[in-house]
Amino acid sequence: MKNIILILIFLTFCESFAQTSFFGDRETTKKRIESIKQSTVKILVDNIKSGTGFFVTSDGILVTNWHVVIDDKTKLDDKGNILNKFSIVDFKNDTIPVNIILNLSKESVLEEAIVWDYCILKTNKKTTSKFLKLGNFKNAYEGESIYTCGFPLDLDDTFLTTGILSTLSVQSLTMNSKKQQRQIAWLDMTTNKGNSGGALMTLGKNPEDDEVIGITSFITVPFYKDLEELNKYVTETEKTGTVEFMGINFLRYIKLINTAVNSNSVGISGCISIEKVSAIINANNK
Repeated sequence: MKNIILILIFLTFCESFAQTSFFGDRETTKKRIESIKQSTVKILVDNIKSGTGFFVTSDGILVTNWHVVIDDKTKLDDKGNILNKFSIVDFKNDTIPVNIILNLSKESVLEEAIVWDYCILKTNKKTTSKFLKLGNFKNAYEGESIYTCGFPLDLDDTFLTTGILSTLSVQSLTMNSKKQQRQIAWLDMTTNKGNSGGALMTLGKNPEDDEVIGITSFITVPFYKDLEELNKYVTETEKTGTVEFMGINFLRYIKLINTAVNSNSVGISGCISIEKVSAIINANNK
């Protein structure tokens, strides 16, 4: 009889363990996934997919990376105004126009957005999307469980990724001859091109306690030093034209290889602290 009871206890434990995921039990997992998926959006620049973003308020304010919306293809008028059209695709697959709400005419605002790689947008109409709670990067710790959601590679559906926060760090950058620092975290989590701009979440006691502590921003790719040389070569060669031999456009061939390798993740990625974004959002809510 004693053996039968022990077996029943063991089977009950196994069943309970089998129904528990990274996010908790079935119901808790469902709430967490629903929350982040319904808060996450696809960012479009001139109707072309550029990356990921996420809502942070109920009135349609959302966050993404600066490099997701602004790059070397950005169109400017004579006064420096951005001519590109920005929009998002939400969880209902609705396309909604958005505008950058940062005061980019102010040099300090522009500089901070570039250094901390963030951009704040707002929808032009009401949305039913959920929004995520902003946390404090200073409360994050190495070894903490993390997750994100986004649109990696050519996927049209949201893709959930989990991992751990590996290393907290401070990164030094030089801009306009000034050295600046930003808080980052290295992540043991696989992200790919297209994940940029997604929310980096930590697990709370309950789903409503989960918080955004960073913006997924970069990946580490193999052969990065060689890629730097390849990038320089492509840039310089494009200035003088192209090279063809026996009908083969070698510059295009090299660019395709460069793009493919740059998109390849080895499971090491990084996020930038949400600190600066939180300060702006909190100031606007006062």
